[in-house]
Amino acid sequence: MLIGNQKIRDMNNYEKTQGIYSSLLSNKDLNAKDKEKIYKKYLDEIRELANSGNGNAQFDLALHYEEYNFFGLNPDYNPEKVFHWAHKACNNDIAEACNNLGTYYESGIGCEKDLKEAVLYYKRAISLGSEPAKENLTLLDPAGTPPAEG
Repeated sequence: MLIGNQKIRDMNNYEKTQGIYSSLLSNKDLNAKDKEKIYKKYLDEIRELANSGNGNAQFDLALHYEEYNFFGLNPDYNPEKVFHWAHKACNNDIAEACNNLGTYYESGIGCEKDLKEAVLYYKRAISLGSEPAKENLTLLDPAGTPPAEG
């Protein structure tokens, strides 16, 4: 039952990181330096959990590398890392990570543009419960048929 206990520990640690992140959002009196310090602590813990296989942390780490993050325009923007961590999170059945992969394939963010892959990831996200993926799939392919490449 070691794997089960590790998953419980990871979830408890993930919930702890969400508390750190919530403190950033809720405390309006923090100065920029304090916000950076707290965000760095959050990010360090998210990285550790992501590297240990926690899907939620992998998705959060993917979001950290997007063009815009908690602080606005992201100096750490890295489309390849966005794609990498979203892919890992999707493999851990994180619905919105699968939806994001669909948009990455649709737009060519961190990967080559591939509309057939976009459709596959939107469908996977939908099967995992993502409402935005339904809209994204409809916008990409209103008829519900796989699109031609192009």
